[in-house]
Amino acid sequence: MKQQHHTLLILDGIINLVLGALLLLVPFGMASFLGVPEPVSYLYPCVLGGVLFGIGISLILEAR
Repeated sequence: MKQQHHTLLILDGIINLVLGALLLLVPFGMASFLGVPEPVSYLYPCVLGGVLFGIGISLILEAR
């Protein structure tokens, strides 16, 4: 694997981990920060956070 692809996978993985963790830990504050309407239920932001966190882990594992 080329060095550029390795670096891109690590960078994308870290970004996904950070965004996923933010959505998992503070789903109620992220909607107003991003400028989108507040959700009635915080189930979907938490699910999206879990998915992003999992994708971040898999990208970092793939880079190794």
